[in-house]
Amino acid sequence: MAPNMEVAEPTQDTMTHVQNSHIRDMTSDVLFHIGLQCSTEERQQIIDTFGDVKFFVTGGSAERMTHFAHAIAKELGISTPYGYALNPIGSTSRYTLYKVGPVLVANHGIGMPSISILLHEVTKLLDYAKASNATYIRMGTSGGIGVEPGTVVITSEGVNNKMESVDEVAVLGSTVRRPAICSPEVREEIIAAAEEVGLPYAVGKTLSCNDFYEGQGRLDGAICEYTLEDKMAFLQKCADAGVRNIEMEARGMAGFCHKLNIPLAVVCVTLLNRLNGDQVLSSHETLQGFEKRPAAVLLHYIKSKLNASAMSSSRPSRPICFQSQWVASGLRTNVSVSGISDIGGASNSENQDAFFSFYDPKNAALVVGLFDGHGRDTGRDVAMAAKRYFEAQFMGYSQEDYARLEQDPKVFFQQLFETCHNELKYVLRGLYERSGHIVEEHQPEGFLVRQDARTGVIANVRGGTTATIVVVLNGGQKIYTSNVGDSAALMTALNPVLRSTDVKVHGLQNKLLVIEDAEHDDNNRRPSKSELLLLSGNHGPDCATEFVRAREARCNPLDTSIPALRFVYDSSEPRTSRLPIFTMSSKGELHRNPSGDYYKNVRDEWATLVSTPFTALFPDALAFTRSLGDFHMHSYGVCCEPTVMELSLERVVSRDLGFSVPHDWDNQEDHVSDTVDGNDESYLSSNNDHEEQQGETTTFMLVVASDGIWDNWAYRDLWSFLCESHSTKCLQQDCALSGDDDSLPIDAMVSSLMTANLQRARSSFGDQADNMTAVVIMFDLNGA
Repeated sequence: MAPNMEVAEPTQDTMTHVQNSHIRDMTSDVLFHIGLQCSTEERQQIIDTFGDVKFFVTGGSAERMTHFAHAIAKELGISTPYGYALNPIGSTSRYTLYKVGPVLVANHGIGMPSISILLHEVTKLLDYAKASNATYIRMGTSGGIGVEPGTVVITSEGVNNKMESVDEVAVLGSTVRRPAICSPEVREEIIAAAEEVGLPYAVGKTLSCNDFYEGQGRLDGAICEYTLEDKMAFLQKCADAGVRNIEMEARGMAGFCHKLNIPLAVVCVTLLNRLNGDQVLSSHETLQGFEKRPAAVLLHYIKSKLNASAMSSSRPSRPICFQSQWVASGLRTNVSVSGISDIGGASNSENQDAFFSFYDPKNAALVVGLFDGHGRDTGRDVAMAAKRYFEAQFMGYSQEDYARLEQDPKVFFQQLFETCHNELKYVLRGLYERSGHIVEEHQPEGFLVRQDARTGVIANVRGGTTATIVVVLNGGQKIYTSNVGDSAALMTALNPVLRSTDVKVHGLQNKLLVIEDAEHDDNNRRPSKSELLLLSGNHGPDCATEFVRAREARCNPLDTSIPALRFVYDSSEPRTSRLPIFTMSSKGELHRNPSGDYYKNVRDEWATLVSTPFTALFPDALAFTRSLGDFHMHSYGVCCEPTVMELSLERVVSRDLGFSVPHDWDNQEDHVSDTVDGNDESYLSSNNDHEEQQGETTTFMLVVASDGIWDNWAYRDLWSFLCESHSTKCLQQDCALSGDDDSLPIDAMVSSLMTANLQRARSSFGDQADNMTAVVIMFDLNGA
């Protein structure tokens, strides 16, 4: 993390994100600048009026936002937007505020100080209204840099005149620096809307200045102490840094929203290209048309989001593509990434999966995160909160942070996962408090108990998520994976070049778990090479080492040879009749009962659970032994410590091509020399004896997916499907080179994977098919 850089911290309530304990006990809060008062007596009226807000859209001009409010009303079929009369400042009103169904609309004036006031008061308003997870959007006009007038610029991050993605706020004589980054997920959705509307758009950084003239390098202000050459050099520097437009608010809004974990997008049209001049020369009619373009994109985006509120399916994420070269071996790699999610069976009311992917060129780091939430009422919120946490952390990282990762990956990821786990307690507390529950922390265990204020019913607070984080450095020169739960990562190769010894499992505990599982496996003689390598820890209840770990965390007080958690086969029988997975002999030997009640997937793996003891006040169960959240289950031995693995594709390919590239884990004490997982299919033999030749392309595909994908595939069947898809991809590339097809094949691959998975899921599970999410990272490596 950069020095003095502030990051998003655990909040009292990450639904509406306010971080100020002082206002919690106030009986009245005057939101002076928007002309509203939130008193105890008026609180219910505030909730009734603003509690359903899902979008807050703001722009500079009051007139423009009034037009947008009426356009939203027309688009959503709402007869009339209504506005609140605002307290005047001097002879005018400062802000004009409208609410149109689930959309709150306001003008913010000019500059970061003005928008800051509005953001504080609107965010408090939504907090008092108990509005959950509203997306904030700034729309407006700007000066373009290297883009034509009329281009809709969708901001990735706000930067200052030093090209830093940082917002600086003066607080009590000190300067607080906050990352000024927009939400990648929202950005991708708005990009899709712009494509569907058919308007010209660009994605890039936005330079936010403190004034209109000197700060933006204009030559037509009352003061100008620089030359045309100075101005052009600065603007060209901006263009080279990826800046696509200049305005005066995005950086401040991004810093505010990033601090409070609020999803944000900034969408502004360009009125001119500043590389060609400072004056807006287009006709009035042309400018009016330009100004309608951000509104058109946002109208389509908001309507699409509201129509898809059931979250039945997601389009493939916009692909990430980049190139890297490895100095030691001279190898070049082309990397492409895309992901997709679907709600699954008809019985699902929402998609509780979440994922993100982004590439940080400054640190040559690709980061992918995937989360599978669980809990009928909380799973979606918990998964999204975890997603926002990890995404915000990595987007704010510096070279020093990635150096920490490489120095001690185990400690690095343990700290990340533990902090996220603790933050989720605030999320869960807030969810239930806002739905009318009294929530208390049960001591000394630390789990949450809720009481319905209306009925008096008491229950434990449930909800959690799996988490799998993949960090790819320098195009695969090093790949780190970390996971809790059953959302797994599988590395595949088109040819058998992978070995179990290519993987380093970080941490002595993880090493012992891996080796013990291998020693107890009746079929642990793995081939020396394979096309498949599982890069995730086995956190299933049928894992013997997880049984031992849980026993060490908390043993059964009546029999210290077994854990407090009950490791059982799932069944339709009463929980007291479920068969234990493991039994202990009189000699202290651990034995596995061979069969369960039913298979949970097409690989014929038994359905298993960890459940609370019979004496527990609140019966509870999970399908895995590690997770984020699930505080009640954690009090009995579930944990949030991730399994951390490391793989170098440079090492793999260099060995296959006959190169010699040293790696820092060679001959180290914790070098894994057997399989990385106890699963029979995690390392499979090959019928293909072909060896890659120097100069040819070697292709790897890393699949990160939730169990809604993995439950429908044998690993080798998925490998065969990917090989076939890759062959089709090569044909598409040939067509593209001839001008017949300009599509990006990675999109087609993830789409075809989801289509095939849906067919398999419906065949195996019908309407009960789980939510399903997959991210595919493809590495094409070329010899020197």
